[in-house]
Amino acid sequence: MTHPGSVVLPTNERPFNPSRQTAVLLANAGRIGPQTKALCQHMFDAEGRPGQRAMWGIVGLSRKYPTRLVEQACAHAISNGIYRYKHVRATVERLFEQALQQVGEAPQPASPLTQVHPLIRAPAEYGDLFSRAVRHDAGSNGRRAGADDDRASPPRARGACATPTSFGATSVPATPFSPQTGDPTP
Repeated sequence: MTHPGSVVLPTNERPFNPSRQTAVLLANAGRIGPQTKALCQHMFDAEGRPGQRAMWGIVGLSRKYPTRLVEQACAHAISNGIYRYKHVRATVERLFEQALQQVGEAPQPASPLTQVHPLIRAPAEYGDLFSRAVRHDAGSNGRRAGADDDRASPPRARGACATPTSFGATSVPATPFSPQTGDPTP
């Protein structure tokens, strides 16, 4: 029953709506994979709104770990009947460590970078190219360094930097203070 002047918002427009939060969580879990969504749905069916915290944790694992591993961990949890966030997180961490070990054990390429190939120029050609570029820059800088060159660098001051001691100021030793009273000590 509403009172005159009161407004009743529909449930889908309320600031916090547990069913809307659940829909968002399940949609995010569905983006990870069908096993993740099934696990989150089972957690919500079994625990209700308190289960949303674990659901947020499972969905949040996809920010730190590959979604493929989160999906595998959820499939493992469903197959074993263990519907807990800690189990899923531990499984994802274990799968991630195994993946890192497999990457570390992968064979490295036997040969270093190719240095001789028909499409790679000889080092002497690169040396000629660089020396011609340096000569060209040196020649054009000597010609264009006049007053009409707007690309010329401004003159730089050379010499020591002016400091207070160079103007005759002297440093006065600091007076020690007592840490208990804060007064200067003699």
